[in-house]
Amino acid sequence: MTSETEPAPVALADKLSTSEAAGLRTRLLERLGADLILDGSAVSMLGAQSLQVLLSARQSWAADGKQFEIRNPSRELMDGLGQLGVSPDRVGILEV
Repeated sequence: MTSETEPAPVALADKLSTSEAAGLRTRLLERLGADLILDGSAVSMLGAQSLQVLLSARQSWAADGKQFEIRNPSRELMDGLGQLGVSPDRVGILEV
């Protein structure tokens, strides 16, 4: 449940592959300057290019003093992070 001041979660795509990275970047940039919560429950695959987009977005939102969080990470999303050597908090996964 979201509060009145918290943005509604935006669903991440099922496959965050290399071919999806450019589209992910575009969708995130459309929300730049506002708090952003992403729903990671549907992610079945995480590629390095999409991970780079998420890491960059996390830094951009932090630099703007805005919230950037991924909630409900799927097991595949968490496994992908582990395989790529990135801790969940680096991409905004605060609770597992």
